[in-house]
Amino acid sequence: MVNVEKWFATWCAPCQHITPILDDMAAKGLISLTSLDVEQNMPAARASRVRGVPTLIVRDDDGNELARFQDHVSLQQYLEVE
Repeated sequence: MVNVEKWFATWCAPCQHITPILDDMAAKGLISLTSLDVEQNMPAARASRVRGVPTLIVRDDDGNELARFQDHVSLQQYLEVE
């Protein structure tokens, strides 16, 4: 299963757009999703080099980063990660 960290902000319109899609994928067991608000997790956001929202970080089971999608990236690119 793909592990996805979703970094978001409550005021971010693109974040609000992708949230139900990612939540649905998680509910179907297609991804393991962790949602993190950058404003409530600033030290962790800095450590993860989050520079904008939304940011999706795809990790393997050992926590190694496999892919990163930032800002306005099409949903198709999110789905093409293996």
